[in-house]
Amino acid sequence: MPQTIACDRILGDQLTESDIVLYCSSRILVITEPQYTYSGIVFDAVWIDIDSPDNIQQLCLDPALKLDLVSTAPVSDTRAA
Repeated sequence: MPQTIACDRILGDQLTESDIVLYCSSRILVITEPQYTYSGIVFDAVWIDIDSPDNIQQLCLDPALKLDLVSTAPVSDTRAA
């Protein structure tokens, strides 16, 4: 079934565990609760669009960085019956 991606803009400091966001043109899943450090917001993430067994990375982002929070929703079937 076709899907569309609806996005809401959030700031880096609004990330929570289990969020899926667009980052560097890829979808990432936040798998640990983000923590503030002197360098920025630090968390572990899985790159959803990369098919690799070792695609977990620790990211450090600016808390003011604007990200697209992704949710997927099915496209309604508009064909005539």
